[in-house]
Amino acid sequence: MGFLRFCAGPREIAPWVVASALSMYLFHHCLVYICGRKLVGVEWPIALEFTVLTLLAAGTVIAIHEGLVRRYGLVRLLFNGKTDIEDVRKQPGLVKAFSSASPASTPR
Repeated sequence: MGFLRFCAGPREIAPWVVASALSMYLFHHCLVYICGRKLVGVEWPIALEFTVLTLLAAGTVIAIHEGLVRRYGLVRLLFNGKTDIEDVRKQPGLVKAFSSASPASTPR
C-alpha cells in the first residue's frame, strides 16, 4: 500500500523518478562499494550496517542528482545522455515532488 500512496493518480513524483533513474543507477554502484568498504571493519549488527549503507548511498546519490545532474547540461549529457536541461529545470525537484503526494487520495 505504501507504493500506491505515492504513485496512484496524477503526481509530480513520476517525472522526478524517471529523470533520476539512470544517474542513480550509475552512481549507486560506486557508492555502495566505497561505503561498504568503510563498513567492513565495523562490528555493528548486520541490520544496522545495511541500513547505514543504504541511507548513505541513497542520500549521496540523490544529492549528486539534485546538485549536479539536474542543474548542469554537460553533467546531464554525460550521465543521462540528455540535453533537455531547460525542461528539467522547470520540473519539480525532490522535495516538491514528494511533498505534493498526499495520502488523503490513496485508493482503498
